[in-house]
Amino acid sequence: MPRIDYRSELRRPVSLALLGLAVLGWIVAARLAWVHSESGHDHRRQVSLLTAAETSARTEVQQLRQASGTLAEAQGKIAAAQSNVTQLEQSRAEARARLAEVEQNLEARRRSAAEAATAAEAAGQRLKELEAQVQQTNERLTAARAELTSAQQAIPVR
Repeated sequence: MPRIDYRSELRRPVSLALLGLAVLGWIVAARLAWVHSESGHDHRRQVSLLTAAETSARTEVQQLRQASGTLAEAQGKIAAAQSNVTQLEQSRAEARARLAEVEQNLEARRRSAAEAATAAEAAGQRLKELEAQVQQTNERLTAARAELTSAQQAIPVR
């Protein structure tokens, strides 16, 4: 079998071109393998990120559902509180009307009491005058009795 002289083959332009193409092919193949590996790694990372985002989104949806339930409850409580406030405002208006009536009655009673006090003062004054008249009358009566007694005593003497 004839021996192949590789050194002389490597000097030929066709062999050199083929060798260059082979090396270039291996470089391209290695680069493609590297890119494919990086692409796969990127895809796995993106899948991981998407999975985390999905989990986060599901958690947020669950929280929103719970919050919306809580929101509905809060809105119900707010509506009940507003109704209660309306009732309290009506009660306050009624109480103010009753208070106005009571104040009017109290003012009328104060006037009546003032009139009664004035009448009582006048009656007291009249009573004092009458007591003075009674005193004077008693004094006159006593004086008249004394005169009568002295006149009775003077009649037998005459």
